[in-house]
Amino acid sequence: MLRVILPLFCLLFPLFAFSQSQNHSAKDTLINLSFASLQEKLDDATTQSTAFAYSNAIIRKAKKYNNAQYLAQGYKNKLHLQEAYPVRLQYADSMVQASNTLDKKAQAAALLTKGAVHYSARKHIPALECYLKAGDLITNDIEDPLYFKTLYCIAQVKYYLGYYGPAINLLHPQLTNFKKYEPRGYINALHLISLCYNRLGQYEACTAINRQGIAEASRQEESEMLPYFLHSEGVNLYFKKNYTTAIRHLQSTLTFLESREDQYNIAVAYYYMGKIREALGQEDKALDCFKKVVGVFNQTHYLRPDLLPAFSRLISNSKSKGNIEEQLQYTNALLYADSTLHADYKYLACRLSKEFDSKKLREEKEMLKKALAHKGHESSIWIITFFITLGMGLYIWWLIIQSKKTKFTAMKAPENETVKTNTSASIKEEVLIVLLERLRKFEADKKYLGRDMNLARMAKLLDTNTKYVSKLIHEHRGKKTPDYLNDLKIDYLVQLLATDKKARNYTHKALAGEIGYSTTISLHKAFLNRIGIPFTEYMEALQQEALSITYPEINTNSSGAHPSTPL
Repeated sequence: MLRVILPLFCLLFPLFAFSQSQNHSAKDTLINLSFASLQEKLDDATTQSTAFAYSNAIIRKAKKYNNAQYLAQGYKNKLHLQEAYPVRLQYADSMVQASNTLDKKAQAAALLTKGAVHYSARKHIPALECYLKAGDLITNDIEDPLYFKTLYCIAQVKYYLGYYGPAINLLHPQLTNFKKYEPRGYINALHLISLCYNRLGQYEACTAINRQGIAEASRQEESEMLPYFLHSEGVNLYFKKNYTTAIRHLQSTLTFLESREDQYNIAVAYYYMGKIREALGQEDKALDCFKKVVGVFNQTHYLRPDLLPAFSRLISNSKSKGNIEEQLQYTNALLYADSTLHADYKYLACRLSKEFDSKKLREEKEMLKKALAHKGHESSIWIITFFITLGMGLYIWWLIIQSKKTKFTAMKAPENETVKTNTSASIKEEVLIVLLERLRKFEADKKYLGRDMNLARMAKLLDTNTKYVSKLIHEHRGKKTPDYLNDLKIDYLVQLLATDKKARNYTHKALAGEIGYSTTISLHKAFLNRIGIPFTEYMEALQQEALSITYPEINTNSSGAHPSTPL
């Protein structure tokens, strides 16, 4: 055997050595190119393997000649060629480290890139930390695009964390300078501010910014931003009850969003289209839209927190149909969506808990599983019951035929009995549509904040009777009236505390009065039921959060136009 292997090794070794020398020679040839040439070839590369070769050559050359600038650029190139978050983050760390010997502007740029790596992986808190560090390194040079990019990045994270007011305050004073020194960033800033205004319930301000954004995007021929402004306005018009135009705007953006594979905004569009269909009484079409929202989540495993009611609506529908399999499917999806919501959404998560109770959902899930396990056994019992019922029905039918006169007397009910039956019947569709509109106006105008608001006062405001109001809230909000009012009050309070720092210094009694409670006991009880933690503990955590976040100094002397969104 050795006699065979030895000659073969002697024959192949020179070929192997030659190939290795060729590879080494090729690498040396790349290193001999200038940094500018290597970067140009990398930018023009048509395959990933070629791009890797040039990016590796930049890093080797930078290390050989101790060039920190191109070493940082080399690592930046590498992270852009990767998809996995841990690998991208590793290269981002190397890039930041390599830039430490460079000037502050280069260090800030590296930190912004690292922040973008975190942000793309939905790691919002570490992204914000990177952006804030970058903000500390750069000066308030209004002619520097990096300064505006930093402002925008910080505001964008704040928007996703639910700090809508602070996001607007960061961008709005600089809009004039954005427009002058960073025109493309100006359009993105307008879009972000429009989203923030919508989430704050300032719908007219949102519309004004969207119009401004559409005009500016058209002027700059930035056609890809036009659908995003239409998308924003579509959602905004839903809240303004202009359903026809809202759904037209949202539908018009779907083709563009699908071409961009922007699943995030596709889910938002379908959710609000579903809400519009629901408001118009088109239940089947609404459910179809909500199913698409769930489909996006199943595909991406990510969803904006305020879209979770789509799951609850589908669960309710399945339950009303008695479809246990479907109910279990959507319950599982909702529990999974709840568990995957990122911890960064601290305040949004608190507001979300109002929509469903996870513990209760898990208990219901177990009940559904047991019901399915016994389904086969129950099916056989159902068949037997069916035939027994059929036989009894035939017998009763024969008795009725034999006594038509008795049947007529029995069927004739007194007039007052008919009135009683109608009282307990479902609300007529035309009346229901009117009442739903009044209920939405009641919510939009925040009438629930009225002092000691209750069922009787609600009925007076909605111009109907207490039975209709109670039935309306139970069937269309899934709650008892006291729970419904308490949840609205607490949701408003959480939003107020998240966006208004001054409110955090109010006494508990003042905050109770702010949302219509006459005692702090009512506030504490409602807050614990809704959010799941004591109000005192929540306020302490909120104060600590406020102390831990700082903002770069911003020039607020320049005049600003109206607000906007993303870079």
